[in-house]
Amino acid sequence: MHLGFLITTSPYTFQNMDHAIGLMEAALEKGHTCEMFLYMDGVIASSANIKPGQDRSIPLKMQALIEKGVRVTSCGVCCNYRGVKHADFQNGVKQAGLAALGRMINESDRVITLGF
Repeated sequence: MHLGFLITTSPYTFQNMDHAIGLMEAALEKGHTCEMFLYMDGVIASSANIKPGQDRSIPLKMQALIEKGVRVTSCGVCCNYRGVKHADFQNGVKQAGLAALGRMINESDRVITLGF
């Protein structure tokens, strides 16, 4: 099964990114494939400049998912609005438009939206 995740909230304001990461880790262990589209404030999670200090490191967890084959795409327009530059992305994060979201929805067996 191919699972798509749409994340629309910032990584540390809500638990949505933590839930998505946990669900993807469990799905990958069961042999499923996953991908994630970061939209609205979710694009903040694509930045390698996040320094959580003693808090959990969402960038490290996302990097581990990317290394396991999870495709992560960040909305380019949303990045522009929030000042998230492509040069600051974590390794493996791609930037695209809403057509990439449409492709993810079309290719996924299930889509889980975590946001507002």
